Amino acid sequence: MENNDRKLLRTRDALIIVLIAAAVLAFYALFPESGGETAVISRDGSVIAELRLDADGFYTCPEVPDMVFSVENGTVSVTESGCGDKTCMRTGKISKRGEAIICVPNKIIVEIKGNSPESDVDAVL
Repeated sequence: MENNDRKLLRTRDALIIVLIAAAVLAFYALFPESGGETAVISRDGSVIAELRLDADGFYTCPEVPDMVFSVENGTVSVTESGCGDKTCMRTGKISKRGEAIICVPNKIIVEIKGNSPESDVDAVL
């Protein structure tokens, strides 16, 4: 005798699958990805600008008109600065969350925030 009562997918199973799919869609609707990393520029602890790393170009801030920030291919760097030692320019390009460029004379910090993993370096000895 054959058992024809066994269905491949029962109504209860289909309901569970639909509920799980609805929960996943609700999660993505409530917590969408930001769309990428941003460079947060702050002065004296106050955010003065946020630059999206997917929008290439040169940017200045009214708070520090002698500094020019360059965004290119997902990286940010300081290309011009009116400070004396220009350490901020020699820092180079940054692109990973947690990396920063600091200009002490201008009191500027450029820091990467976003979805990317932090730098691969765990410690420097």
